[in-house]
Amino acid sequence: MKPAVFSFGPPALVLALLFAVPLLAQDNTEQVKKILDSYQGGKFEEVVKLANEFIQAKPQDPNLPSAYLLLARSYYNLGKWTDAVPAYRKVQTVSTEKDVKEEAGYCLAQSLTAQAEASLEKSPDRKKYLEEAIQLTGEFGKNFPDSKSLAEILLLQARLHVQQGKYAEASKDLDAARKADTEKSLGEELDYLQGFAEAQRARELLAEFKKADGEAAVARASQIYARLA
Repeated sequence: MKPAVFSFGPPALVLALLFAVPLLAQDNTEQVKKILDSYQGGKFEEVVKLANEFIQAKPQDPNLPSAYLLLARSYYNLGKWTDAVPAYRKVQTVSTEKDVKEEAGYCLAQSLTAQAEASLEKSPDRKKYLEEAIQLTGEFGKNFPDSKSLAEILLLQARLHVQQGKYAEASKDLDAARKADTEKSLGEELDYLQGFAEAQRARELLAEFKKADGEAAVARASQIYARLA
């Protein structure tokens, strides 16, 4: 049984604090002001209602990308992952802003991961969400190689690979995450997961009678755990 620390569902992040509030086009309508005020006040259920009404009523409005973004963020903060996924996909298609597309890629991967975690362990849905989340983490690294969130995405990708039992891939992800973690804020978490991945990898290699590779993996796991101790 895998330790609970490797649970990978994202917290209900208050994105109002993590990302800049989008600038809406100059529009003094009451509806636009209400959406933004509700979002800034953390009233995410109200944002969902108001943004959906606005999108339906004004499909050609210049504020449409911002309305979709605030809608997607609100679903994410509410932990409504099945709604956040299509909302963030829509954001990717209607927005031209690089920062917004980066946020959408990050939150899509996190939301699909949460959907996987909420699915039955051996269900087709869980497998599908895991595979799609891994695809998105890979795309994120290619599309945003200089992102400040790159180390977090690589760590997420490693956790996903651990869930799939792909320990060698997970260890490679963690090596890459360590390099991307320029602020050294994820060191202990990276070490703990990599120690686990290497220990599991060693067990598999030794079971396959690959003694040299297995012993090397054991040594690496021991070195990592010693550093944690």
